[in-house]
Amino acid sequence: MPDDEMPVHDAPNVDAPLARFALFYRYNEFISTASHVGKTMLANFQALLLRQLGHKVVVVRIESKAVRSPLTDIHIASENFADAARLPGGEAAVLRPLYEAVERAAQDEEQPTVIVDWSGGSARIAPRSTPRPGSTTASPTSGCAAVRWC
Repeated sequence: MPDDEMPVHDAPNVDAPLARFALFYRYNEFISTASHVGKTMLANFQALLLRQLGHKVVVVRIESKAVRSPLTDIHIASENFADAARLPGGEAAVLRPLYEAVERAAQDEEQPTVIVDWSGGSARIAPRSTPRPGSTTASPTSGCAAVRWC
């Protein structure tokens, strides 16, 4: 064994505190024109990771009434968009719980991260309906998942 290598069992035990993880983005959306591309998996992974690091997270899932997740804080049924499509301001009314979550997060001292998991195919609604507090947008393209970080 060369002089500069050390077996793992001989490595010194360094007791150092964990560094504080600084969040840059506080509003994250997972959007796609297609279904089954991994949006929910990425949203769940991010939510679990941030919660494990000690950050407050609000997960908003826009999905069918038939789909429920224990990680979801706010569930908006995608079927409500069909009912609201014929009413002026209907889409905004359906998304009211999302707007309220963003408003509460902006006023919360803990500065929670809002994670929005859109259902597949709802990308046509998402870009024009969601709040943009200075967004950097990755536009959804055909069949590709996109993430918007704000």
